[in-house]
Amino acid sequence: MGSLARTRAGSRALCASLPLWAGAVLCAAASPPDQPVSRRPNILFILLDDLDYSDLGVYVPSEILTENIDRLASQGMRFTQFYGNPICTPARAAILSGGYHTRFNMGQRIQRDSFRGLPPDVPTLGELLRARGYRTGFVGKWDVGDNRPEFLPTRRGFDYAVRKLDGGGYYNYELSFNDGPPQQFWFGEHLTRALTDYALEFLAAADPEQPFFLCLWHFAPHAPLEPPLNFDNSRTNYDLLSLRGRFAALVTDADRQIARLLEQLEAWGLAERTLVIVAGDNGGADQVHSGIPRPLRGFKKDVFEGGIRVPLIVRWPHIVPAGAVNDSVVLSFDLLPTLAELCGAAPPAGLDGRSFWSVLRSGAYAPREELLFWENKADSAYFPSPEGAFNTWAVRSGDWKLVYHQQQRMLFDLATDMGESTDRSAEHPQFVGELEQSYRAWRRTTGDVPCEPELSDGAVRAGDVLAFSGGAARIGPDTRLDFHDGDFGFATWIRPEQLAGEQVIATKPGSWRLALSDETVALTVNSADGATLVLDAPLPSNQPQTHVAFTLFGWPQGDATVRLYVDGELAAASTNRVVAVNPNLELVYLGNAPDGSAPFVGQMSVPRLALLSWYASEVREDYVSSLCAGDANTDWRVDLADLSLVLTNFGLGGGLSRSDGDLNADDRIDIQDLLICLTHFGSDCPAE
Repeated sequence: MGSLARTRAGSRALCASLPLWAGAVLCAAASPPDQPVSRRPNILFILLDDLDYSDLGVYVPSEILTENIDRLASQGMRFTQFYGNPICTPARAAILSGGYHTRFNMGQRIQRDSFRGLPPDVPTLGELLRARGYRTGFVGKWDVGDNRPEFLPTRRGFDYAVRKLDGGGYYNYELSFNDGPPQQFWFGEHLTRALTDYALEFLAAADPEQPFFLCLWHFAPHAPLEPPLNFDNSRTNYDLLSLRGRFAALVTDADRQIARLLEQLEAWGLAERTLVIVAGDNGGADQVHSGIPRPLRGFKKDVFEGGIRVPLIVRWPHIVPAGAVNDSVVLSFDLLPTLAELCGAAPPAGLDGRSFWSVLRSGAYAPREELLFWENKADSAYFPSPEGAFNTWAVRSGDWKLVYHQQQRMLFDLATDMGESTDRSAEHPQFVGELEQSYRAWRRTTGDVPCEPELSDGAVRAGDVLAFSGGAARIGPDTRLDFHDGDFGFATWIRPEQLAGEQVIATKPGSWRLALSDETVALTVNSADGATLVLDAPLPSNQPQTHVAFTLFGWPQGDATVRLYVDGELAAASTNRVVAVNPNLELVYLGNAPDGSAPFVGQMSVPRLALLSWYASEVREDYVSSLCAGDANTDWRVDLADLSLVLTNFGLGGGLSRSDGDLNADDRIDIQDLLICLTHFGSDCPAE
């Protein structure tokens, strides 16, 4: 992989090599005496919804007039490789948290009635800046949790909040003020202007001695395409009867509303003390961008560049170099550590994002060495079969990018092919395989939920093994485990000492229950509408341990597909979707029912809990990696039967499992599998 990685010399390499203070002196205009760099700036962060890379004239020649944003770019720095996410919620979660959305089960848009949101223990950008003395405000589209108080802006670091609720358009919408009850607006002020008015209201109350942080996250130019009825079309001459013309009018109107803010900052003497950010969350929708000249491939919901590469413009007079164009790769989750560093706040540990403040100061190109990931499952065709995969995903390594789309793997060199027109995967098959494995490893790492069960009497823990003799273990509370319209995975090894009556392996009362009943393992899932789904499968006989797992694949509409696995193989699946898996605030119990009525007697491993639904192959790999090496037929001994399986199927490949002889799960049976079997020949699997 290293031979294919590439770095690019920046146009301002000299500035990057200097100390920060020297770079500031030589590579940026000098700060005025009353505006030292050490002074914390005001911050105005404007986010536009569904703004395409090609919608701003400063990026790509376009028929859309955006003279005010273009002027802002001439006064600050424009980034050519800024990345959001394929859809809105993941981008917003990344901005506010500084991390991948996969850590919070927020890979799709969160509906208004969803029980998910940014977990309360995840510090947000608003909380960090408020702790540094900022007056904080949020106006516009939130989209990171609306159905629980702990997810709302005023609980997540914002003193002032005007939140647009899900649904409606530009003349028919609901707003919540400081997280109060919804207020319906019918044929009032056009939404883009109304939100700008509330932003100006926040700014008008600014204290000259207290810095402010304001997020104005517009709904524009998102559908429905309803430009102002009084839109001044005299200079633009858009065809307002066409989708493209109405979209263009929404963009231009948003540009004019931004001008109102910038003019007021100037009039109030705040312009030079204010860092202004204008960015997009995801690429433009295909309905208004198909058929027009665009340098990037793909649209909103895609992980091609056209779905994730979006505008980012930053202006801070005399501090950020004016008219600068920067090719550094920057992601939405980099904004939190950048603004935290700028304001003297200590960012939380373990962030995925990294600060690009030095880039803003110097204008130097900063290479990005770590792998970067995107994915989306917005379509209802997600996981069409047990072997299905994510609808689309991508991995970037240096200038190379692997895209999985419509069951095809495509490799692009973005340094020479930003439009992703030439697939290079056939030239570098090993590199493609390495990147795909990196993606799978990333999903497992970011999607797992740490599990530290609290034991009651009758439950003992030794390492990763829990032994039960009438007690239970509890997990939680954790809002991430309320998967309602999100994904969830559960896996454990069990070693029952008896098979009589019902024994609870794990349960979230009122939501789901995994239990043994005599010689059967059964999963019961409760729906929010009162329906119940039961999946069951026979427990393998003559085997001391059994691997049990289940996955729930949720859609934004609140329905889910459920699958039960036994020893790495699909044992049962729902034929009809379960409507809205019932969320609640109950704990997860292991080894017993909450009232002690269904004790599991025996041992089980500490379960693996995952926010991301697994591939069927990942469930199998989890099972395989837990077995002792060389045991192909899972009888807990490596003997002639295992050697015979490997030799009988030697040379086969494609769609194989351990029971076929593929001991190292590389999808082929070869000398490596034979060596594993011979190395461990004659050994028994460990008891634990």
